[in-house]
Amino acid sequence: MVKLPRIVFILLIIEFNCFAQQNSQESKSSNQIIFKEFNGVSDNGDWRKQYGKDYFPGCNWNKWFFEVKPNYGKMHLDGGYGNCPAEGNNQHVVRYDKIIDQRRSYTIECDFYIEYPFPSRINSFAVNFNIQNGLSRDDKINCWSINLDIHEEKTGRYSMKSMGFKKGSFRELLPNRMGSGAKASPQTNHLKIEVNRRLDGSPSSKWVTVTWLDTNGVREYFEVNYKNFPYQPKTEQPVRIGFNTHGTEWVVRNLKVYY
Repeated sequence: MVKLPRIVFILLIIEFNCFAQQNSQESKSSNQIIFKEFNGVSDNGDWRKQYGKDYFPGCNWNKWFFEVKPNYGKMHLDGGYGNCPAEGNNQHVVRYDKIIDQRRSYTIECDFYIEYPFPSRINSFAVNFNIQNGLSRDDKINCWSINLDIHEEKTGRYSMKSMGFKKGSFRELLPNRMGSGAKASPQTNHLKIEVNRRLDGSPSSKWVTVTWLDTNGVREYFEVNYKNFPYQPKTEQPVRIGFNTHGTEWVVRNLKVYY
């Protein structure tokens, strides 16, 4: 047996204790996965169309759809025919078979890209969360939502909205975040939405922290307080997450939702 010097022995004990403490903390704070999807491995879930405000008369509710595959989800736009405008309407879908305890902090992450060519100046990819209602024409969607609009192909001019819907009608919390250089297909964006959490990582009801990244790194990083938003979810009921488009087709991958 090799006899270690006393100082080396003490340092090894300190190092081991620090390692054990770190592992214990990581175990306690490990993410509890609610579901994963569009990663080529996880099973697809039950995605359903949701009702917003009444459609433009010239647009066909039955025409639009959300394509669900093991490695991606793709929103197909309804618009640009007859009396239906190019940007169509807000199109909502919800992951129906997974519910979330809204009293806890939870996080949504996904990769996405907005497809060229742009049919309009809206071109919106949005993540809906704290969803309740919305599964019939008489029971329209209530939700909070974070989106990215890319308005121009050439400049990449964009806006991000802290928004949502109350009884199917659009609402937003101002100001919007605006800039240029946003990237569409084939460049991938990453969106992370932390519900009931502040920028400093502390849990806090009705606060939402948002991180948007693209190939250039972090583009937007902010927090917003939804306490004064017109729709507030009923606390005794669970919520769901979903997606929305207005004016464009997009593809989403690597969706992960966790506490």
